[in-house]
Formats: sequence, C-alpha cells, structure tokens
Amino acid sequence: MGKLIGWVDDRFPLMKMWNEHLAEYYAPKNFNFWYFMGSLALLVLVNQILTGVWLAMSYKPDADLAFGSVEYIMRDVDWGWLIRYLHSTGASAFFVVIYLHMFRGLIYGSYRKPRELLWIIGVIIYLAMMATAFFGYLLPWGQMSYWGAQVIVSLFGAIPVVGESLVEWIRGDYFISDITLNRFFALHVIALPLVLVGLVAVHIIALHEVGSNNPDGIEIKEKKGPDGVPLDGIPFHPYHTAKDLVAFVAFAIVFAAIVFFAPEMGGYFLEHANFEAADPLKTPEHIVPLWYFTPFYAILRAVPDKFLGVVAMFAAIAVLFLDETGETVDLGEVGDAENDPDNWTFYYDDIQQSNEACPAPPAEPTTKECPRCLSEIPIRANRCGDCTSDLQSAERVLVARLLECGLPVYRASRDKETDRATGDENEAGSTKDEDQVADAATLLQPLAQVRGVAEHTQQAAALPTSPGLWA
Repeated sequence: MGKLIGWVDDRFPLMKMWNEHLAEYYAPKNFNFWYFMGSLALLVLVNQILTGVWLAMSYKPDADLAFGSVEYIMRDVDWGWLIRYLHSTGASAFFVVIYLHMFRGLIYGSYRKPRELLWIIGVIIYLAMMATAFFGYLLPWGQMSYWGAQVIVSLFGAIPVVGESLVEWIRGDYFISDITLNRFFALHVIALPLVLVGLVAVHIIALHEVGSNNPDGIEIKEKKGPDGVPLDGIPFHPYHTAKDLVAFVAFAIVFAAIVFFAPEMGGYFLEHANFEAADPLKTPEHIVPLWYFTPFYAILRAVPDKFLGVVAMFAAIAVLFLDETGETVDLGEVGDAENDPDNWTFYYDDIQQSNEACPAPPAEPTTKECPRCLSEIPIRANRCGDCTSDLQSAERVLVARLLECGLPVYRASRDKETDRATGDENEAGSTKDEDQVADAATLLQPLAQVRGVAEHTQQAAALPTSPGLWA
C-alpha cells in the first residue's frame, strides 16, 4: 500500500492534498452545532449527484414521455421509487442545511475580513443551487412543474425592452414545450452540477486558505506555537471528522424517516398537483413554488407592480453580496493565553462598575511601602530589606483595599478535589479567605490591561484599610 501511495505521490500530490485539507488542516477546538451544516451540505450534494445520475438512466426528456418515464421509474425500475425519493427529499434537505449554513455565517460574521471572497463564493453556490432546482423542477412534467415553470419564466418578461425576447430565448419557443424540457434537462443534469462541484471545490480551498471561523471571533492563525501550529487549533482529522460522523448518523436517521414515511411532507417536498400529467389547457387552482423559493415568492406577492416586484426579488439576492463597513472587534487582548495566563474573565458591566468606584489612577509607582516597618522598597521586592518581612501579605493588603474600593475579583478555577485533599476548603464549601485574596492579586495586571490604565497599586495604597480583615 505504501508503495502504491508513493507511486501516486510521484505523479499526483495526493498526500499533500490530504494533509493540507484534512489531516493537517487545523481548525478551532470549539466548533459547535452550527458548524455541522457545511459537512452535511457536502454529504447531500454527493447524494444528489449519485441519485441524479441513476435517475437520468431511465428518464426520457420528451414532453410526451417525461411524465410516463417518471411513473416507470417509480413502479417498474428496481428500487426506482427509493432513488427518486432520495433525490426529491435530498433537494429540500440541501436547501435546509444550506440555509442553516448561511445563518451560521451571518451570526458568526463569516462574511468579514479575511473571508469576504469565501462568502461571495458561497452566495454564488446558493444562486447555482436555485438555478439547478428551478431547472429540475420542470422535469417531472406534472401540473405544478409545467405551470410553476411558466410563471417563473414569465417573470423575466417584466424587464423593459428586452423582457419578451429574453423569455422566448429561455423557453426556446413561444410557450413551455418539448424544447424547453430538453434545455432544462441538459442544464440540470450536466451544466449546473459541474458548476456546483467546481464552486464547492473552490469554496473549500478558499476556506482552508483563510481558516475556519472561530465562534468566539478569535483568529487562531494569528497565534501559533514554535512549530507553526495554531495554539487554539486541532487537526480536522480525526477530531472533527469523528464529530461529523455523529452528525451524519443523526441526519441520516431524520432523512430516512422522511424518505420512508413522509416523502411528500404534506405537499411541501412533492406537491399533490404534480402527480397529474402536465396539461397546458388546465390551470391549477393555486400555483406556488416549492418551499425554498417562498421568500422570493412572498416578495413578488408583496409588491403590486410586476417590474418592481422582480427588482425587489433580485435585490434580496444581491444584498447578500454586499460587505459590511464596520470594524471587527479584536478579542485577542482579553482571555487569551498570552495576556491572561490565569484565564481571568472580565465583563463590560463589571469594568464599568470598577471605573465608577475607583477613578483612573496616576502613573505606575516604582516603590511600595512595607506594611511592617513602613519603609520604601522596590515595587517588585518580595522581602523587605530593613525588617526582612515576607511581602506576600503586602499584596494581600493591596487586593483587600481594591476589594473595599468595589473592584470585582474573580478567582481562577481550582480543582475542588485538590482543595478537599489539602484541607483548603472550609465548611461552607469555599476555599480559605486568605488563599482567595492571595489568588486575587493576579487580577491587578490583567485588569489594568483591559481598562487601558496603569496598575492600581498607588491608588489602592491610599485607600483606607479594614483592620478586622487581617486580624
């Protein structure tokens, strides 16, 4: 096996692609539920291609034979009914996961720098999906397929001057006919799937170039170890592939339940009118598109003027290409390993309360006062040079004064089992006050960084103390 892979690598960068895009691609550790949708979209795309190829083997793109060929697939082809339902349910599932994928991109800011191009490619994929679904919608040649295509194609007739000529060019005839069916079949089966696969490949390459978005908004590629590996990243394989497999199983269970028990989904996935052959002389009572075109259909219905409705519909798509102009927030200064080694967390409200309780201090002092002999000693000294007193208590006094000032103090998380074993836990279940205050001394430097001011040493030293605290 190794020789075979080596032989292939000498002629094609197989392992290089495997490592760059899977085995050695470092992704954030904290992927959540929403990040499953991209992988699920790829899974559904594979399902659509495989089932579509199988359906095309028995389908006849002829106005007189198309509806009958679909019935033939459903009744006479071995497992044809299953393949057709996998394809029809997969079309709706594709839009479900893509809509959720786009929702995740919006709420987590995946359209921002440096992922602007990635987002634009994703929107183009969405447009290609809608075009593919529209062209495939006509192929069953049922009542809703025929009249739905008639309505959608006629929308282009609202364009001034060139509208009617454009509609005629799209149909290839003066009305929806056999040539229209052939055109849509070619576009649905050959042209647009090739475009989709190419766009998805470009999308993945662009994603792995800029890196996956972090739910916390932190760019993991900006902080790397000596070996060049992101400190907050893990290899996509096997860690995230194992998580994706769990998502695949859960998705497959829901997907199979729909395919076997409710493939029509009450008329949302397969309309009832589409089980009747297309009749140009009989208009259905209600002509509505499939559910994934509902937002655009609602826009058309909401605008009285046909042309303005078409403009509003296309504007709803074009707005997705627009980039925001606001500045992104750099969260790397708070909570990361470099600036906050003890993993302290600070919140805006707490900082505001601190600012109200204690005004901004003067410049950082270079000396401090020994709490025993009151002599001046260097600020970083651990022991007084005059009375040789241990100065840890000085830090405790400093923190106690900050606490009296109203500053919030949060202890770094400790192992409670260790506290119990060492006897550092009191009856109330919390650690000893002395240790709590001592640990709280680490708050000083990070808090000063967050507020953008010097340490509170000099200010706190001027505050009154509570003698009973250290009694």
